[in-house]
Amino acid sequence: MDRPFAIGGDIIGGDSLSRFFALHVFVIPGALIAFLAAHLWLVLKCGVSAPPVPGEVVDPATYDAAYHEELKRGVPFLGDAILKDVLFSSVAVIAVVAIAAILAPKVRPLRPIQRSPAPTRDPSGPSCGYSDCSRSARLPPKHLSCLSFP
Repeated sequence: MDRPFAIGGDIIGGDSLSRFFALHVFVIPGALIAFLAAHLWLVLKCGVSAPPVPGEVVDPATYDAAYHEELKRGVPFLGDAILKDVLFSSVAVIAVVAIAAILAPKVRPLRPIQRSPAPTRDPSGPSCGYSDCSRSARLPPKHLSCLSFP
C-alpha cells in the first residue's frame, strides 16, 4: 500500500482522518460481516467437523453418512441453545434497566428563565456591525427560553 494513498496526501491531515474513519466504520466491520456470513454458509452447507479422536481413522467414503447419523443424536442450535441465549439476554437487559430506574438520580423540574424585555448591548462585545450575531450566539432561541440548565 502506498503511503500517500493510505494517509490521503503527503501529510497527515483531514484526508487521513476521513480515510481511517471510513476504514474503521465501514471497511473493517463490512469485512467481518462478510467473513462471518461465509463461515455460517459453510457451516450450514458442509456441517461442522468432529474433533479428532486418537487412534480413530477417518474414512472419507463413510464420513458423510457418519456425520448425518451424529446429527440425529445431537441437539440443534436453533432450538434449545438459542432459546437459552434469548432468555438470559432478556433477563440481563431487564436487570440493567431496573437497576438504572431504581438508582437513577432524581431530576428537579425545569424552571423558566427570567428574560429582560429588551436585549441590552454588552459593552464587552464587539462594537462593529457583528454585535447582533454575537448576541444571538449567546442567547438561546425564544422557543427554548423556558428551559433552565443548572
